[in-house]
Amino acid sequence: MRILSLIVLSSILSVGRLLADPTLAAGEIPPLSAECLHEESGMLGMGFAYKIVSCGGEQAVLLERYLGRQGEEATFQIVDRLALPEVKDGQSILSVALCESRAYKDDPVSGIGSWKDQEDGSIVAEQISHAWRFDLQQGKIEAIDPHELQCVGESAD
Repeated sequence: MRILSLIVLSSILSVGRLLADPTLAAGEIPPLSAECLHEESGMLGMGFAYKIVSCGGEQAVLLERYLGRQGEEATFQIVDRLALPEVKDGQSILSVALCESRAYKDDPVSGIGSWKDQEDGSIVAEQISHAWRFDLQQGKIEAIDPHELQCVGESAD
């Protein structure tokens, strides 16, 4: 599989408890711990950002609202989270910047799938097993039908 031209920087988060906490079952949004690895993040618009995190072997996508600045640091509040299934061999979390939905044209979307190289040098997501949208009007992450997702990008080669 070819590497996407999108470069994602990793860093460590440093607040709260593990996502593996039992409160996940109750639907509460747990704070994060220093043991959580920040895998990807980006701004979504309307004062929201997303983060993909891995905590204790579990992955989740977080929706955060921008609160302001404390000195040089931007501060965010977690407003929703969606636990992610295991990403299988050959799959990856598809970039928000490369995906769109036929049903949710105004909402940022993402999912889990496999990239396939095309003859024209582009890459297309296939075998999308899970998908979600960021409902910025409601401040929620919602699972959507994976068949609604289309992801296309350019190969790094």
